[in-house]
Amino acid sequence: MSFVLLGNGGDSTLPGTGGDTTTYLYDAANRLAQVDGQPYTFDANGNLLTTGVMTNTWDAANRLTSIVRRSSVVGPIYNGLGDRVGQTVGAATTHFALDIAGGNAYLHLLD
Repeated sequence: MSFVLLGNGGDSTLPGTGGDTTTYLYDAANRLAQVDGQPYTFDANGNLLTTGVMTNTWDAANRLTSIVRRSSVVGPIYNGLGDRVGQTVGAATTHFALDIAGGNAYLHLLD
């Protein structure tokens, strides 16, 4: 397997197993612009808006407010400090325990 990033609008082809290849195209800001011809779009703040199969929505504080992938909708849950502490998917809610030192989710607690 090999990977070559050409950068600033270049493209890369990554051979996979079984003879499959995945082609990545990057824009001038080195953001992913396409994967196998499926466009990726970003807002003015650099937040990922769409891929070929997913649509993200962001609020004014650049927090992810929804993820729609095919028929599944994920709704992130934030605490008063803006930390992502959980999410809803359909009727299921998942809560994350945070590492106070780093603020990273390290445990998932299902309702």
